[in-house]
Amino acid sequence: MVYLESSAWVKRYVAERGSEVIHSLLAFTQAQLGWQVGSAWLGLAEVVAVLHRLSHRQELSRVVLSRLVQQLFEDRAGMRLLSLSESDWAGVVELVVRHSLTAADAVHLQAAISWQGRLSDGRCVFVSADRRLLRAAAREGLVAFDAEVGDWVHLQALLEGTS
Repeated sequence: MVYLESSAWVKRYVAERGSEVIHSLLAFTQAQLGWQVGSAWLGLAEVVAVLHRLSHRQELSRVVLSRLVQQLFEDRAGMRLLSLSESDWAGVVELVVRHSLTAADAVHLQAAISWQGRLSDGRCVFVSADRRLLRAAAREGLVAFDAEVGDWVHLQALLEGTS
C-alpha cells in the first residue's frame, strides 16, 4: 500500500523534481494487482487548489488547467480516498503536538497511520516531498520515501519490501 501525500501527488500534474518518480509509481500500481494508492480527501482538495492557484497566476492556461483536473479525477478513480474517524481526529491533534506539524500535515499522517493499522501486513510506504512530514512519518513507523530525492529504483525496492 502507498500513501500519496499531496506534495508528492501534485507532481503528477506539475513538472517538477520528483515528477518522473510519481509517474512511475502510478503506472506501476495501476499495472499490479493488489496495490492500492491512497490519500486523505484533503489531498484531493490540496492538489486541485495548487492547480487553480497556478492558473490564477497565469502559470497554467485555462485549457491546461481543465486537462489536468480531468486527469486528476481519472487518477482519483483508481485511488482510495480516506476519511478520518472521530478517534483519528484526536490522533491528528496528538501528531501536531508530538511533531510540531501543521494541521493539514497531521491529517495526512494520521490517515496513513490509520490505514496502515487496518492492513493485514501492516506495511505502508508514505510518499511525500515534505521533509519534516517524512521525518514524522518515519518516527511513527511508516516507511518514508522522499519523492524529490529518491528515484524509482529505490521506491520500487521499498514497495517490494527489498529495501
